[in-house]
Amino acid sequence: MEIDLIERLNAILQASASAKFNTTAALAAFTTLVCWTVQRARRANEARAQRMWQRWEQADGETDPWRLPGPLAKLKVGPALIQLRNALAHTDDASASPLNGAVEGYQKKQLIGFVVTAGSGEVVLHEDEMRRLGQVITDQYVSGLKPGS
Repeated sequence: MEIDLIERLNAILQASASAKFNTTAALAAFTTLVCWTVQRARRANEARAQRMWQRWEQADGETDPWRLPGPLAKLKVGPALIQLRNALAHTDDASASPLNGAVEGYQKKQLIGFVVTAGSGEVVLHEDEMRRLGQVITDQYVSGLKPGS
């Protein structure tokens, strides 16, 4: 059931591109996906999850498939995801702000993403970046928890 839930959250994240409030919907799905997977991977007592987390702790944030945004790219994936999870889970006026920009077909600036303050600095999360990274996290998480991994 857990793998199905993570895949469903990612499907919601990917489908939010066509929604009226697409950037807000993307942030909601992305936050849920990041919080669930990072907490589960870090705290799991089963061998597959522990092996997966060890791989994440050793992987470089700037390499494929991760290519983490901003200052997170300089970290290993595990610590970077913890910082991202904490920034998303504990947002307030000081740690998260909207990112507005020009969008074709609109005269006024539109919401195109968010800026969150993670432990290593400001991280810009454009809508498409949330989708891309959500897909990477889902792929890595699901493959890491499947039997035989």
